[in-house]
Amino acid sequence: MRAIKSLSFLLLIWVFSSGWNQQIKQDALIGTWLTSKGECKIRIYESNGKYFGKVVWLEEPNDEKGNPFRDIQNPDPKLRNNPTLGIKLLKNFSYDGNGKWTGGTIYNPENGKTYHAQIKMNNYNRLDLKGFIGIPALGLTSHWTRTN
Repeated sequence: MRAIKSLSFLLLIWVFSSGWNQQIKQDALIGTWLTSKGECKIRIYESNGKYFGKVVWLEEPNDEKGNPFRDIQNPDPKLRNNPTLGIKLLKNFSYDGNGKWTGGTIYNPENGKTYHAQIKMNNYNRLDLKGFIGIPALGLTSHWTRTN
């Protein structure tokens, strides 16, 4: 009997959580998001049916000399002088209809590497961004919150 109650409870949770995902609209992702460490704000926007995100605020945008931090780890030497503020971190995400955006990439300016990524909204004000190499199960998840 206890197992049936536990199973019923889990089923109820699944029904409510899956119902939320079905209610998430494609453009719910659009907005400004504070990264999990609170050091950066990313503005996510739509362009030609794909979703992108660029850095719009940094807790520390300048080095000790007052110069803007640059994208010095970028694998393209032509882009290494670009300021970190304003660079496009998220590229080419598509909405899959289940509260998830997939098929995109995330760029890490700290090491100059680009990773496959997927985004899942838990609710309107929180998202989980998972960056990975190979398969998502082996990736790292970062929790972002909606901000102004």
